[in-house]
Amino acid sequence: MARANYRLVLLWFVCLSLTAGAETLWDYLQQARPELARQRLRSFTPLEEAQLAYARGETGEAWRLIRQLEKSYKPGQQPPEFFWVRGQLLRNEQWDLAEKNFRGLLELKCSRELRLATLTLLAQGAAEQHQEAASRQYWSDAAQQASLLNENEVAALIRLDLIQANLHLQSNQANQALAGLLTARSLATRSHYPALASLVDLKLAETDMELADWQAFPTHCLRSLEQARACPEPWLVEKICTFWVDQQLARRSEPRAVGHCITSLEAAQDWFQGEARLAVTRQLARAYTVGLNQRGKGLQLLDTALRQCKNPRLRVRILGERFNQVGPGDKLARRAALTELTTALQKLGELQPEDPILRSLPRHGGLAALAETYLPDEPEKAAEIFRKAEMSVPSAARRLEIVNFELTRYTAVNAMPQARKTLSHLLELLKEAPLDQDTARLVRSQMFALRGEASQSKRLLLVDDIRPAPESPATIVLTQLLHEEALQSKLERNIYDRIRLAQNYREACDAYQARAELLLAQGRWGEAILALERLQQSAKEGGWPLRQAQALRMSADAFWTLGRARMAIEAEKSAERLFAASPSARDQRSAQDCRLLQAYFLLRSNQAQEALALCRQTRGPWFSFLEGRCYLALKQPAEAEKAFQAARFDEELSEIGRLVYLARCGSRPEEYYREAYERARKTASLAVREVCLDWAAWLRQNHQEDRAAQLERETATQVTALLQEYPAEVRDRLLDEPHTQLLLKSNRPVATAAVAESPRESRRTFLAKLNDVRERYPDLDSTLAVPPGDLAALQDQLPKNRVLVQYFSADTDLYAMRVDSNSCRLIQVAVEKQVLQKWVDDIRQALSRGNEVPEAASRRLHAILVGSLGPELDGKQVQVVPNGFFWYLPWDVLKDGQGRYLVESQEWSCVSPAELLRGGVKADKAPPALERVLALGGTSANLPATGQEASAVAALFPHGVALVGPQARASELVRLAPQAQVLHVAAHSGLSPELNQTYIELSDGRFSLEQVYGLQLERGSKVVLSSCESGLGQAAPGREVSSLASAFLSSGASSVVATLWRVEDAPSAAFFQKFYPHLLQHQTISAALRQARLDCLRDPQLKDPRNWGAYQLIGDPG
Repeated sequence: MARANYRLVLLWFVCLSLTAGAETLWDYLQQARPELARQRLRSFTPLEEAQLAYARGETGEAWRLIRQLEKSYKPGQQPPEFFWVRGQLLRNEQWDLAEKNFRGLLELKCSRELRLATLTLLAQGAAEQHQEAASRQYWSDAAQQASLLNENEVAALIRLDLIQANLHLQSNQANQALAGLLTARSLATRSHYPALASLVDLKLAETDMELADWQAFPTHCLRSLEQARACPEPWLVEKICTFWVDQQLARRSEPRAVGHCITSLEAAQDWFQGEARLAVTRQLARAYTVGLNQRGKGLQLLDTALRQCKNPRLRVRILGERFNQVGPGDKLARRAALTELTTALQKLGELQPEDPILRSLPRHGGLAALAETYLPDEPEKAAEIFRKAEMSVPSAARRLEIVNFELTRYTAVNAMPQARKTLSHLLELLKEAPLDQDTARLVRSQMFALRGEASQSKRLLLVDDIRPAPESPATIVLTQLLHEEALQSKLERNIYDRIRLAQNYREACDAYQARAELLLAQGRWGEAILALERLQQSAKEGGWPLRQAQALRMSADAFWTLGRARMAIEAEKSAERLFAASPSARDQRSAQDCRLLQAYFLLRSNQAQEALALCRQTRGPWFSFLEGRCYLALKQPAEAEKAFQAARFDEELSEIGRLVYLARCGSRPEEYYREAYERARKTASLAVREVCLDWAAWLRQNHQEDRAAQLERETATQVTALLQEYPAEVRDRLLDEPHTQLLLKSNRPVATAAVAESPRESRRTFLAKLNDVRERYPDLDSTLAVPPGDLAALQDQLPKNRVLVQYFSADTDLYAMRVDSNSCRLIQVAVEKQVLQKWVDDIRQALSRGNEVPEAASRRLHAILVGSLGPELDGKQVQVVPNGFFWYLPWDVLKDGQGRYLVESQEWSCVSPAELLRGGVKADKAPPALERVLALGGTSANLPATGQEASAVAALFPHGVALVGPQARASELVRLAPQAQVLHVAAHSGLSPELNQTYIELSDGRFSLEQVYGLQLERGSKVVLSSCESGLGQAAPGREVSSLASAFLSSGASSVVATLWRVEDAPSAAFFQKFYPHLLQHQTISAALRQARLDCLRDPQLKDPRNWGAYQLIGDPG
């Protein structure tokens, strides 16, 4: 890039230039001195006023003036400065329009400095839009323009260096940025341009941040502030202080750094007067409140600033900051602060939409913030004000945001009647909303809300689950939103682009966090863990310990959900250490939450004594509560009662849970149950189910069957009424929820024997039976890849010829869950888990070592896994949802009682649990004509036949492309794969215990699992992995789905053919020569794969299962 041509000119100016006098407005603006210009020049045109307003950061005022000028100018009469200001205002949000303004300016006659500044902004903007060729051309033109400047135009060259430093930072070239900035600082100092020198030092601090040089960072921030002391420009002082405090608060786990920042700002207050001093005071208040948890000191500083402030606009900003710093629990103080803010805001009149004042106001508007102050005491009053807030905004997107905010506030205070009404209203608005950026923002908001709910310990009270309840509004809204496949695809593409284009550690952290949150919301736990590992790595390298801690907490939840208790505990320990290092009260609470969850995980892992020891280290109601649970597990009810008595909660649902546990161990169970039940009824929450079921169980233990039945009938009536308040699409899902089923099982109409169960009744019976299984095996849901309720909910989507099967292998029993369009069945078989696993291992290991199929294991597994499902499978497509060791089973080699292989009688395949949860079941439709194939092979000298295989496959298709040998490069795969309907990979692959180290061997190196995730394949495409063990995942539970096969599914493929062991080159090539002709005859991929196996069975050279049994279909069978 031609950026250095002006450097000799610049150095010459260093030697010759003296302080250049500023005579015109442009001279002052180039020196970053708009305040000085206002003092000295005094008289300005409207266009000059707009330039000054933009330079001072008053974008709202600049827009007001520009919009007035747009009406006053005739076409072709606009001066170049008009296009300059308008381009600057547009460039962050609408680059296309900004570029048109800048290019229009270049067509007019203007000063060399203005032309140079325009070219540099065009170069920077093009680089930000990843238009590298255009950026290089603009920089070349800028360098040529710089060589024409004279010795009085040094300020333009210093600004050129600042923009060049920006470009270096965007390109991850922080060291080059550092070198250029040091030269620019020397030039600015010698030329006596203190404001420019201050901006250079601020850019040096930003460079330190990119280099994670946190020792040099405060030095450059302080030096920047000292330079600004010589030119008290309020906008500049605010820019420096805000940046410094922002970065230190992001790293508030380093209290000494926060303390140094506060000490420096306190000293700096005496350097400035007027608005510049107020800028320091405002940021100092924020540092005290958020950084050191000294809210009183922060509010005191803001009150002082308000007394000294004479600018009405600045006063509104300070009032907004004061409102944000008032504690959320002090409702009256927040209401008073909000009233004062609203009064001051009304005095300003109408504001432009871009006015920065609006950013200091409550995010959802003053009315919504006022409504929140009436919760939880006056929910009806809050609802009335929320409606006014909704009606006061003109756009549908803003109404959506306000209603969503209203929903989260009701949920936070357990105002469930209002939450249900608002939920119905929000779902109605969503039906009318387009799938645009506003909807995407709502998804991110709900994912954040879901994460907030997941961390609330009240979920541990009655149902022992760290995840939100099915009635959680965040869960319901997310489920509805993510049901839209187009929206999911849009979100995923956006996140992939953010990961690919991330220029620094912070952007990488944001991108990987967005990916992890989406994956967690979709239930794709293994892939979420991979994204969280990358988030932790970026946060660690960038020096953001609190981002690292947040990622560890999210990982802990995912690990626990996958049944990996030890790793969940270790993640919580690491997160606790990072949070505990911060002096912030919020972070200290997060550290305590980490310790609480460690104790909970230990307790649920049958380590009650260790959990008890951890609880005793911290005082607080939650730790006392968990201490009581530990004593219960240790069979010490008297100690448990003392602990539960000590744990009292202000939050109603938590107190209900405490009373239930007191009833379980206390001396007055009847009294405690009754109080808990009455409180639950009063809250109008579905929590009344749990209290009722617990109380009824106690009554039955005490031989009071009639009372128990009466209690269940009364509660069933109430729960039924509550369910009627939910929208119809939500109600059915809540009816299928296990606790609802358990409560309503004796209050449902029972079909007579002569009438077959309807699909709905079949589903209810299925879920009711599962409740009995849960009583024996509490780990049922955390062990299964797809929760049984979700599996049953897919019944309505299933084609007539499709059957879904999922197995749960308990210690002494196997449970087969069989779902088709007509019925849901739970089948129990008495067989030990260890025996099953040994049979599966025996079969796969025998075939992978070149031995024959173990006859006994094959027949027994067929009888147990296939025969138990019933005779109605003939002629149907069976899809297994694998989990645990079932991932490793070659289903088609199982033999029935007559010695026939399974492939000879039925069509079986596997389906990725993550894809099933995300996209549901695809409807049957005619397979599309397949013409475009990309075949890759010959990447290793040790596998010469793979190149021939790739060429042969490509030759079968009308538009076949073969990448063989040196052509099989990563760049070519990334370029061509999105255009292929079929991708065939014949290459070596490696399975690693590290998630991101599994790979495919290409001619230019390893193509990692993470790179596969970013391929962006055509939706509905098919992938064939003729490589070693490409269908296998990690050996640890929960990570098994993170295989090459699942990665290709996530990148857009609808189905993947993968291998369970290595197949020799010649049989592999022969198999695919049989497979592809069937696929090209418009057969489904499942039918084509089955027919190829049958062809092999008829071929004496290929009939051995070792040659055809390794190929596993995962995904859509169509």
